[in-house]
Amino acid sequence: MSQLDVGLLVAAPDDIAEEQRPLPDNVHAGWLPLDVVVHSLDLLVHHTVGNTMLTALANGVSQVLIPYLPNVTDYAQRLSTFGAAVTVQPGEDTADAILAAAVRVLDDPSFWERATEIAEENAGQPPPPTWLGRSESRGPPHLSMCGSGADKAGRPTD
Repeated sequence: MSQLDVGLLVAAPDDIAEEQRPLPDNVHAGWLPLDVVVHSLDLLVHHTVGNTMLTALANGVSQVLIPYLPNVTDYAQRLSTFGAAVTVQPGEDTADAILAAAVRVLDDPSFWERATEIAEENAGQPPPPTWLGRSESRGPPHLSMCGSGADKAGRPTD
C-alpha cells in the first residue's frame, strides 16, 4: 500500500516495526494509540477485532476487514453489507487483494458516507445511565462478583 498517495500508519509493536525498516517516507510503523489517531484516518484495515472495529465505527472511519476469527465473520459481513466496509476473506488476503479493497473504499465516497451515518447514529444514542434506568437515588452501582463471597446481587459478603 505504500505506493498509494497516502500517509500509511501501521500499528505494530515497536520491535516488530523496527524489523521492517527502512520504510517508505509515507509509512510510519510502531505503537499507535488508536483512540488518538483514528480521527485522522480515512480508512482502517484490520483483522476485525471488536475494539478496533467499534472505535472506527464511533468515529465514522471506513474499514477493510479481514475476519480471521470465526466469531467476527458476522460483524464483518454486516458492516460490508451496510456499505461501510469491504471484507477480504482469510485465504484471499493477498497484498494485491487488500490493496484493491483499500483503493475501492478510498475511491468510493459511499463507504465514508455509510461509516459517518453509523457514527452519527451512535452519537445520537442516549448515554448508558439513561437506558439502564439508573437514577441518582439508587446510589452507586454494584459490581458483579464471580464465585463465592458475593450475594445474589453481586455484593461482596466477605
